[in-house]
Amino acid sequence: MLGSEASELVGRWRSYPWQREIMDASITPGVREIVLKCASQVGKTEILLNIIGYHIHQRPCPILCVYPTVVVAESASKDRLAPMIERVPALRERIAPPRTRDASNTLLHKRFRGGHITLAGANSPASLASRPIRLLLCDETDRYPPSAGDEGDPIEIAKQRTKAFSTAVTILVSSPTIEELSQIERAWTRSDQRRWHVPCPRCGHLQPLEWSRIQKWGRDEHADGEHHPEDARYVCSGCEGALDETERLAMITGEGEWRCEGEPGAVRGYHVSRLYSPASSMEAIVRSFLEAKRGGRETLMVWINTMLGQSFHEAGRALDPEVLLARREIPWEKLPSDCLVLTCGVDVQDDRIEAEVVGWGEGEESWGIAYYVFRGPPDQAGVWKRLDELLAAAWEHESGHRLRIAIACVDSGHHTRTVYAYCQSREPRVYAVKGRQEAGIPLVGISRRRRGKAAAKRLVDLILVGVDEAKSVLYARLGREKGEGYCHFPAIADYGEEWATQLLSHKSRIAYRKGVAYREWVKVPGRPRDEALDCRVYAMAALHLLRPQWPAIRKQLARPLKREPEETRPPARRRAPWARRY
Repeated sequence: MLGSEASELVGRWRSYPWQREIMDASITPGVREIVLKCASQVGKTEILLNIIGYHIHQRPCPILCVYPTVVVAESASKDRLAPMIERVPALRERIAPPRTRDASNTLLHKRFRGGHITLAGANSPASLASRPIRLLLCDETDRYPPSAGDEGDPIEIAKQRTKAFSTAVTILVSSPTIEELSQIERAWTRSDQRRWHVPCPRCGHLQPLEWSRIQKWGRDEHADGEHHPEDARYVCSGCEGALDETERLAMITGEGEWRCEGEPGAVRGYHVSRLYSPASSMEAIVRSFLEAKRGGRETLMVWINTMLGQSFHEAGRALDPEVLLARREIPWEKLPSDCLVLTCGVDVQDDRIEAEVVGWGEGEESWGIAYYVFRGPPDQAGVWKRLDELLAAAWEHESGHRLRIAIACVDSGHHTRTVYAYCQSREPRVYAVKGRQEAGIPLVGISRRRRGKAAAKRLVDLILVGVDEAKSVLYARLGREKGEGYCHFPAIADYGEEWATQLLSHKSRIAYRKGVAYREWVKVPGRPRDEALDCRVYAMAALHLLRPQWPAIRKQLARPLKREPEETRPPARRRAPWARRY
């Protein structure tokens, strides 16, 4: 029984033809594993709930549902499982109502006659290894961590719980992600790879629905040269007829059949895209594609994963510095009107300090403002004084206002105690940061660290920066042509060939640990230096710490001008930044 929290179609569940076999496969003799690689919002959660409800009512057994985290498992229990039990009388009779002191029905564990159901998080090895299981349901497997603690692949840990039952069934469900990292993609390749074939209402030809067959809306079809998603048609692969939305709905709501494209076996594989969803029209699908394409490679990947239910192929190639240099723009005399905030990323080396000032706008569109190299040993006060001069400077904005650096992040990997001492007295405008090169680490996090024995009672905020996440975001944005996240660079000496080589000094590749694939970042051969990349990563971390309120900043820049003294201008340049000595 569907409620308003799950669907617009409130009331008793009605299966679409393509959904029936997926649910029936869980009780088909000989089937030991089911793989559902699908788009988002196609009813996969309801399919899992139906399977759970059927087994509670008709085939009671021990059931384990695994979600990416314990928090997600708790949310699924409260928002989806509990409402289903409450609405269906046959289930309500078999599961005791939740009571504070009743251990048979808790948030993550519910008992019923002949079995029980446990909800667990893939990040909790204890919840995966607690009891024998006959029905294992793994939802959103591509969001699982690579390892459950230190014990390895959470899916394999959970599968070990099914060894006590010869008739055990495992169901893996997820929207895919990057091809080389996708758990559901690997499971799909070893399945029999079934696709739902539907008949053309004109010629009767059976065919799977494919994105490439949606046509007739492009610029070539119209004299004005504009896209017209409302004119989208599905072109039949048999008669080449252009089918409208009414005919597509007739195809997906009518009868069809699942056909195998892989080797038959005990693993059933099903692929479902949003093209089979009556809730998504062809016009809406085309519009979302055009929007994703404008957003660049990052948003296009999300569209492919969630709309088509397909994995995204990401080659581990290095970006070309020449391409980056060719897209530099005419230098701006004043900060552009859309540049609303300045941050600074600072990298500390043994004989110098390097810093980049970056401007930011809505959608994290960015502008490279200036790059500085302050030469001198960081254990002496001279270079830090020059950094102070930079952080006190102001740049003229097109509005007439002067913008100062709102927040700066300083690398503490070298001369750690000196950096702590410098940042501790300048918080919350200047923070010490430390990069962590590990998958799954968020772009910013905070950890308390002591500044040193001489001041053991004084603490400094150390910002932990997930450099893998930052590089993934940055390199995806460097591939964009315009729009949110686009990176602007001026054609000045600060942003020359050496800078471009350093910024693009890393590339990603797929590696394996304990049989689990993960993405790692390695240096490109011939590009040994990476200070420019580190500075940009720390400037990004500074923006995430700042959390700017863009409407308020625009309103502030629209106010009457207040002139600032000349001495707040940025340090004057004497030579090219890569040979500059201050």
